[in-house]
Amino acid sequence: MLHYWPFGMVWCRVWLAFDVWLCTASIYNLCAISIDRYLAISRPVKYPTLMSGKRARLLIIAVWILSFVICFPPLIGGWNELEPLLLMRLEVTVIVIEGLE
Repeated sequence: MLHYWPFGMVWCRVWLAFDVWLCTASIYNLCAISIDRYLAISRPVKYPTLMSGKRARLLIIAVWILSFVICFPPLIGGWNELEPLLLMRLEVTVIVIEGLE
């Protein structure tokens, strides 16, 4: 292991954005599946009119767009800067070392 990120800050930000995007999309997809199954079980006769193939595709597209909207502002807004993370890690290290005395 290298114990550092060798690809630079641009790839670090891209990696963080993709990580948040894909994790958020995964969670929203599970929520959409749960709602779909709930409707299928609670309204079995009405379900085919509630969830057509077109509505299912629109729901999937909406899930991916919403998850991208959530991950995009931190990417361009600088919410994941390296310096605050390093300072936070340093503070935690100092607290742990002082607690050992």
